[in-house]
Amino acid sequence: MIAVSGLVLWAVRAHRLSRKKDAFLPRRGLRGYLRTLSRHSAVGFWLAAGLLFLSATGLTWSQYAGANVSELRAALSWTTPAVSTSLTGATTDSSGSADHADHASPAAERSTDLPNALPVISFAKVLSAARAINIDSVNLEIRSSQDPNTAWVVQETQRFYPTQVDSVAIDPYAYTAIDRTDFAAYPLAAKLTRWGIDLHMGTHFGLANQLALFVLALATLALCAWGYLMWWQRRPRGTQTWGSVPPLTSLAQVPLPAWFLLVIAAVAVGVFLPLLGASLLVFTICDLLIYSLRRKA
Repeated sequence: MIAVSGLVLWAVRAHRLSRKKDAFLPRRGLRGYLRTLSRHSAVGFWLAAGLLFLSATGLTWSQYAGANVSELRAALSWTTPAVSTSLTGATTDSSGSADHADHASPAAERSTDLPNALPVISFAKVLSAARAINIDSVNLEIRSSQDPNTAWVVQETQRFYPTQVDSVAIDPYAYTAIDRTDFAAYPLAAKLTRWGIDLHMGTHFGLANQLALFVLALATLALCAWGYLMWWQRRPRGTQTWGSVPPLTSLAQVPLPAWFLLVIAAVAVGVFLPLLGASLLVFTICDLLIYSLRRKA
């Protein structure tokens, strides 16, 4: 929201400038507030895409907004495919074709066996069976199972370029594949989600990715510093008052249709991002309360 509002302010300022190039690069020869504003505005414009990208990809990890993102992805069929690990249902052979649905796997007959009666399972044979299907990366993990009716999963974990996150479910008793997922067959949205998260974490392009994020982080800190500096530079002179605050009466100048759209957008964003919505509501109530107390005083 800060990045978008910053872009709106940048567009308003760019429209007023006589030399449009001054909106894209810090202007030389300025001092004080105008110099800080020029730097903040120009750098903010070039960082906006990166800030929006980090916000969009980072929200997937948040507790409340992340849950809404997951529901939205599920509704739009953007979820990441996952292998089936059930050994009691239909299986697939090594070519990936479905086996007969009414034929249970050998594990179904062993579902009542005692755990200590189960045969010893070889990690090497599980990996070898997966290698014969679709696992060819050296970066991988083998997830075992303590349930005799659940398959083992061999998952590629190479998230740097080129991405290799194929997975296969292996019957640990017959050492055959019962299900597989290939990154090449992922829906486009699932691929973009994978790439976006890896870019956010700095793993997709290795050191170059990490250096780009480092520069973005430093520039973001500079934007914050310039923002507070502008607030201080605009303070009323000759008094002990802090930075100036726009009067609440200026809100009356906003057209009614704009208010309508703003309220709808705020409610929609607040519902999708609950913590942000609650914070905005508390902030607005406190702001109105302070304004009311000042008027009475």
